[in-house]
Amino acid sequence: MAAARAIVRTGVIGDVVTWRAVLLHASYLNTQRAMTWRLSRKESGGGALVDLGLHMVDAVRMVVGEFEAVRCVTRTVVGERPSTGVPDGMSRVDVDDWALVTADLMNGSTGTIEVSRVHAGREGAFAFEVFGTKGSVTVDLQRGRAVIMDAASRDVTQDIVLDDPWVTYLKTAFPSSKMSMGPMCDMHAASIYTFLDGCTGGDVGFAARPTLAEAGWTHRVVDACYRSADTGNRVNVEHPQAS
Repeated sequence: MAAARAIVRTGVIGDVVTWRAVLLHASYLNTQRAMTWRLSRKESGGGALVDLGLHMVDAVRMVVGEFEAVRCVTRTVVGERPSTGVPDGMSRVDVDDWALVTADLMNGSTGTIEVSRVHAGREGAFAFEVFGTKGSVTVDLQRGRAVIMDAASRDVTQDIVLDDPWVTYLKTAFPSSKMSMGPMCDMHAASIYTFLDGCTGGDVGFAARPTLAEAGWTHRVVDACYRSADTGNRVNVEHPQAS
């Protein structure tokens, strides 16, 4: 994601026209999976949009830009589940199993976010693409790399990525190749390291690292998505520059 951010923010692919972020799981297709706090909006705050959508919103904010307004549709596929500890009892599910967001960003681009916990055969399916007037970039999460789709820009892309402060910082936070546990585990390890370093007053040498305030802004976007889903209206998003 850091490499994609460098490519997008330096204008290698031109002005951003549109983008797409997708994260699909199949973990809640089993209708016999018991009711838990994750399936109660009062306890969890939401469903797939909170569980998976937060990551996609955060990625869009990091790579592409801030949200201006959203339109959102959600759906609950499995409406009832077996109650925990109550034989033959059933509990109502009131969170989303699937959500689709169409979002307008402050930079004038429009894109979509789709998240699901009920996509059969697509466990862990991920896509993150940004399309500009001169090219596009795709993030390959499994291999931990950004793929530029514009041959004319490839000669400058490597220097842009290597000199980017976000990429430089991540080299200090990620496990070395010798200690790698795989892309997904490495990403979680880097997140935990950065969080603990911040809590203990450490300094990893990168002032722009994410903060709890950043997490709050991402939650504001998700909250706007739920308000849109509840009302059927386009909802404006409060963003950091307006505060």
